Amino acid sequence: MTRITAALIEAPIALSLTPAKIIVTPALDPVVGWIGEESTRPPHSLRFPESLLEESATSNIVYACNLPAPASFENEALAYATGNADEIAPGIERAFLRTSLPGGQTRIISEEGAPVSLRFRWVCISAHSSIGSVWRCFVQSSSGARDWSAIGHDYVFEAGSCLLLNAAEPVNLPLSPAGSSVTLTHPTGLLTCLPCRSGRVKVTRLLPDGRAKRSLRSLHLHADRSIIAHFSNGSYWKFAVAAPAGVVGLAA
Repeated sequence: MTRITAALIEAPIALSLTPAKIIVTPALDPVVGWIGEESTRPPHSLRFPESLLEESATSNIVYACNLPAPASFENEALAYATGNADEIAPGIERAFLRTSLPGGQTRIISEEGAPVSLRFRWVCISAHSSIGSVWRCFVQSSSGARDWSAIGHDYVFEAGSCLLLNAAEPVNLPLSPAGSSVTLTHPTGLLTCLPCRSGRVKVTRLLPDGRAKRSLRSLHLHADRSIIAHFSNGSYWKFAVAAPAGVVGLAA
């Protein structure tokens, strides 16, 4: 069996799969190593894990942004129309869109493996230049009733520092159908309310986990012995490590 060592690798080496999904070199020798990270366990001839091609439902979204610090509360009309509601009825949606700020959009994968679009909007429900401001985040899903629903946690920002005073634990998003479970996580210190000349929400992170069903485009062995897969959705994933030269592996 031909052994490929890090010392001999000057550029990534293209690998391929046999019909049995065994990873092989250009000389069709099985690649020996470990799925995941290098281990003290005996290495095996590597078989590509087809689970990497299956869809994975979204369970969490990492979200960070800066909300434009308001000088005063200017949404009295919206507050009167909504009655401080957690859901926006069709009759007041126009007022809601006029007085709220877009907070980004993304796509998640449902538990059924279908792509679902999410849109976020922010409403300042109270503000005072010497006290601070309170913001409410609403989300709309492309599945279900498509209503705008509050996420269930109002965000309070201090006036002087514009820092978030009531950081939330991961918040469950109100999504359809009932039973869908996706949480929203805010990295520490990255949800802010600083003055912004444009008066818009600046989204700095909006990263859902999960993925749709995909196919394998290529496999490469790199100089550090990592094996990287390139998928049809454009992502790259290190999923295995090749054994050093001279290590005898077990059959897959």
